[in-house]
Amino acid sequence: LTSFVAAMFAKKVVCTDMDVGGILDLIKLNAKYNSKYVKSELKVMPLDFTATWSRQLTKEVEETDIIIAADVIYDDDVTAAFISTIQKMLNTKPPKTLYVVLEKRYVFTIEHLDNVAPCYETFLT
Repeated sequence: LTSFVAAMFAKKVVCTDMDVGGILDLIKLNAKYNSKYVKSELKVMPLDFTATWSRQLTKEVEETDIIIAADVIYDDDVTAAFISTIQKMLNTKPPKTLYVVLEKRYVFTIEHLDNVAPCYETFLT
């Protein structure tokens, strides 16, 4: 959803997600159904925070000046990989601006015997 809102205003948007369960095909289908609202060039590409970037993704990152990440803080391992990916992106020229949108997800844990937001805490540290 975030990518489609950005695509209403930006010149170019690269929408990424993991290439599992047909999610990229669903994003492309969503783009097709909402094409009358999309004003920019919209690309859909795979991005796995734990994998090496493709040459095409590397090129897109190098041409990017704004990064918007939404709903990526839900697991400690994914959060750590996300932080590494963002550090790599932000160290790529030109300078970039990062916006992160996240939900503070509370879960009951036996360890704490309480509702806590462990992934959010991992992200903050």
